[in-house]
Amino acid sequence: MSVKKHNSQNDFINALHLTDQRSDTGIFILDIQEVSDKVAESMEIYRNDFYEIDLIKGQYDFKFTIDHTTYHPQGETYLAFVAPYQLQTYEVLGDQLGVEGYIIYVDKDAFQRLDLGEHFPFFKRDRESFFSLSEEQSEELFELAKHMATAFQANAPLSYKILQAYLQIFLCKSAIFFDYKKEKTKHSLRLMARFEALVHQQYVQHKSVQYYARELAISTRQLSSITQQVIGKSPLRFVHDIILNESKSLLVSSKMTTSEVSYTLGFEEVAHFSRFFKKYVGIPPSLYKEKHRNG
Repeated sequence: MSVKKHNSQNDFINALHLTDQRSDTGIFILDIQEVSDKVAESMEIYRNDFYEIDLIKGQYDFKFTIDHTTYHPQGETYLAFVAPYQLQTYEVLGDQLGVEGYIIYVDKDAFQRLDLGEHFPFFKRDRESFFSLSEEQSEELFELAKHMATAFQANAPLSYKILQAYLQIFLCKSAIFFDYKKEKTKHSLRLMARFEALVHQQYVQHKSVQYYARELAISTRQLSSITQQVIGKSPLRFVHDIILNESKSLLVSSKMTTSEVSYTLGFEEVAHFSRFFKKYVGIPPSLYKEKHRNG
């Protein structure tokens, strides 16, 4: 099974026939009640080139995967953040009665214009994507989401400014609710963000710390100090974790063989990939695939 890629929100909306609406502003709000169960049934493994925010409650017989982590909500209100390029799958297990909520798609340019700053904690692959909300948090975020949906539907002059303002408040409130940011220097955060972006772009071709340090015009020692300070791990482990997360996702959520996954991730030899995977997971990739496929 190949991974489907969608470069824009409208491509994604068209592919799944979610709605007749389109957006030229870079921000798209979809009421979950507009989405048919049949849509989710048709969603195979895919990745999008834009940001996604899910605010949902009352969902039971349904599960979804972000990268290699599977979530199965039990009716609680939850908030989920999906960054560009993260692998996703959705599966409907039964009737979805009483589900409420909104799905928000934000393209990269629109997200940049939100100017959330370097301390914004979400949309990072090494951090949690799924958050359960208290009743008070749920009420506050749903009220903001309703205002966003109204502004989106209005499609009138200045509606985009209103939509953008409410989205900024929504995301800042979310960050306050789940505040795990640490006080770091701006310089270190900027370099860490550049390092993270480079790894996501280049990990198939380049797996050495020396390459990334050279691209950032710093020493490997400086890079190690920055990653330890910001995320508490070595730069090599960060690179390996990106590869490991991608390999787990492909092994579990696609029909690729171990060999196909190995070559897709840039390993010249399957044996090298198997040793790498077993070093961190404790079992070879073929056994990991078999265990997860069998539930």
